[in-house]
Amino acid sequence: MAKSTGGGGSLTVAGTSIGFNTVSPSVKKDYDDATDSTNYDTGTQIVHKTQLAVATQTTLEVEGKIDLTTVPSVVVATMYSNPGAVSCALKYNGSSTYGHGLVDITDFKGTIDPMKVLNFTATLLSNGVWTPNA
Repeated sequence: MAKSTGGGGSLTVAGTSIGFNTVSPSVKKDYDDATDSTNYDTGTQIVHKTQLAVATQTTLEVEGKIDLTTVPSVVVATMYSNPGAVSCALKYNGSSTYGHGLVDITDFKGTIDPMKVLNFTATLLSNGVWTPNA
């Protein structure tokens, strides 16, 4: 099988480590208005809005390879069926972790090549706390 990742990066889904070609993490934050009377500027006679982050969701867009001869079939079944929140950890390389938490797997798409490798793309949405750098 072709090397699936150049720097030793891995995505651990439901306890099994799989290689990835690329991962595009993004973090969306929701804000509530936190403006109060202290935000009034007497010089301009304008209230300057402030906000407070109240919610966040991490999204991982993943493209990778699963060697069907070595990776347990339960991993493919988990990616396919998304039985509910599953544990996930993302490492850039052997020593640097992007983060970990529970995720829901959406938009899973796979293509099997003649070498018994499942090339896949998937979107993983944090479900609860996503802990960065750990």
